[in-house]
Amino acid sequence: MTSLSEFVPRVQWKTCCLYSPRLPCLLLLFGLALIGGLVMHMNGPMAMHLNRIANTTHRLISSRLHEHAMVSQPPCNATCRWLREQQRRKKRVSTVCNSYRNSSDARANDLSYTLTPQLLRTMNHFLVSDSHRLIYCYIPKVGCTNWKRVLLVLGGAIGGTNQSTQSETHVIAQKHIRTLAGYSLQAAKERLDNYTTFMFARHPFERILSGYRDKFLMDYPASTSFRRKYGPLISTYDDPRHRHPSRRSDGTLNVSFAQFARYLGDPANSFRGDDPTEHWNQMYRICHPCAVSYDIVGNFSTLHEDADFLLNLKGLDTKVSYPKSTNPTNSSDEQYLARYFANLLPGDIKALLDRYLIDFELFGYTLPSVVPAKNSPQ
Repeated sequence: MTSLSEFVPRVQWKTCCLYSPRLPCLLLLFGLALIGGLVMHMNGPMAMHLNRIANTTHRLISSRLHEHAMVSQPPCNATCRWLREQQRRKKRVSTVCNSYRNSSDARANDLSYTLTPQLLRTMNHFLVSDSHRLIYCYIPKVGCTNWKRVLLVLGGAIGGTNQSTQSETHVIAQKHIRTLAGYSLQAAKERLDNYTTFMFARHPFERILSGYRDKFLMDYPASTSFRRKYGPLISTYDDPRHRHPSRRSDGTLNVSFAQFARYLGDPANSFRGDDPTEHWNQMYRICHPCAVSYDIVGNFSTLHEDADFLLNLKGLDTKVSYPKSTNPTNSSDEQYLARYFANLLPGDIKALLDRYLIDFELFGYTLPSVVPAKNSPQ
């Protein structure tokens, strides 16, 4: 782990002579030097008296230095604001993790707090760049394809972020980027302690809507595979407006968002990080933020800003930049959220909140105003 303090430009504090009228400052310094010289040649009460004067003068100068240093601080610029936001995000994650760790809530058992051999074997979403000392935990539907492109460019596997399609990117990444799960426990711990670790989160409802629109509405080979594998199961969930799902041109079933939401909200269904259900698996179960102390916690809503700062702070912005999305679903748009979630019953939304509650809490999300529900995570 790399401390963010290493990224903060060092502030060169000026002496008081540069920030206050020259004559008073010089007189204070001259007086202190003179008193110090006299004390060296005197004994008794007079020496003690001069010592007190010297100490008082020293405190006065120190006070002036501190006062002017505070006054001279520049206003909080974009970098300063970004660093403060990072501290806020990380503090929230830490607070929520500690609250679960010290509680009797049954959900606490689903969180990991330390790196163990068992946990390490599941960390195939942690992409490692040894050459640039980076560890990125990717979460599907949170800009991960483009981050893979960035890492592939940095590793020399591709010449630019526009040189591979979405499906090609995932295949090339599997060949050229090691995951943390492939290291020994000791090697993994050393990298987590010394590399810059980062992840990106997204509002859970935006993310599942993006997953639905991408995998069940769009037509490309991967989406067809998703519909063939999960369409029959999802279509068994009741939707009064969609009792007889039609078939698409590729022969797969059309499933409604309400059916998809009920499938997600059903506690009988479990999702994994090593199969296609990773696209709607909880974020905390993929990136384990209670076990890994991330240096940078990005957010999909500030994706490009966070990416630019990260690459700049690592000195990589001259080598690569984070590209624009090549497969947008526009699922963060409030109009899309309103359109899809308006057809869900309150019980459906409550079930989704139960499923993704820890994600809501860890990353500070609340229920969107366009989603019709009475209860919202705090």
